[in-house]
Amino acid sequence: MKGESHERKQRVQMNMNEAVDDAIKDCIQNHVLEEFFRNRKDEVRKMTHLDYTWEKRERLIRKEEYED
Repeated sequence: MKGESHERKQRVQMNMNEAVDDAIKDCIQNHVLEEFFRNRKDEVRKMTHLDYTWEKRERLIRKEEYED
C-alpha cells in the first residue's frame, strides 16, 4: 500500500514535469517570451516545482487543521 502511494507521487511529479517542459517548448516554438525561456528554463522548472510543493504543503496543513 505504501509503495503504491510513493509510485503515484512519482507519476504525478513526472506528469507535472512533462507538462512544464511541454509548456516551455510550446512558448519557445511560438516565440512567446522565447529568449526568457531559452535563457531561464531551468529556473522556471525549479520555481514551478517549489510552487507546487508549497501549495501541496498548505493543503495538508489546512486538512490537518480541519480534522482537529
